[in-house]
Amino acid sequence: MAASELCADDPGYASKLRPKLYKFFIDAGVLLRPLGNVVYILPPYAISTAELNLIHDQIVESPALC
Repeated sequence: MAASELCADDPGYASKLRPKLYKFFIDAGVLLRPLGNVVYILPPYAISTAELNLIHDQIVESPALC
């Protein structure tokens, strides 16, 4: 498991960034769990390298990356 804290004007659990991140990741075909401005990544053991790279690339492209 990994967690990545993204930049937000209102960091924390109640950050208004969460709905934007959730929609961004769903639209990109990636199911991640943003809690406020923190994204939790828990890939399955059987994930392929290509799938893991897709997750990484979408986090890098997210609207709140510093």
